[in-house]
Amino acid sequence: MKRKNLIRFAFYLLVIVIIGLFIIVVFKQEYSISDVRQLPVIEALTIHGDKFVSSDYLDSSKRTALLFFHPECEYCQKELEGILAQHMACNNVQWLFLTLASEDVLGGFLRDYPLEAIPDAYVIRENWPDTYVQFGVKSPPELFIYNESRKLIKRHKGFTSIKTIVQELQ
Repeated sequence: MKRKNLIRFAFYLLVIVIIGLFIIVVFKQEYSISDVRQLPVIEALTIHGDKFVSSDYLDSSKRTALLFFHPECEYCQKELEGILAQHMACNNVQWLFLTLASEDVLGGFLRDYPLEAIPDAYVIRENWPDTYVQFGVKSPPELFIYNESRKLIKRHKGFTSIKTIVQELQ
């Protein structure tokens, strides 16, 4: 009888610990995502390996479109093709394109997708996924659109049509 009670106690303790860990993970993730309702300062690297700090580059009188992408992602490529074709329809917008890709992979990609040719566009990369974690990005593409006051207007997970992007940036 004593052994049965001990096993039951251990089982309930294990369940409580698992539920507690689950609650901690959920609240931690929710807290991280809520931090991006106001555009935080983003620190990363330029495509040439120089330090990039968003507060040094971004204009506070313009909207900001932050796209998390990966060069080998077909959905990212399709979204970027649309942006390259229609970026002129998005007046008063600055673009941040953020990736975890290496400098070599990114360099080859930018020959086919000349993102830096877009006015007010910055292609930046991270060696560690700090910004991805901060924004709660699990897999690219993910697009965050901020107004001139740096407040989050819209978040798109996954592929977003260029028509939708242009409408929300005008």
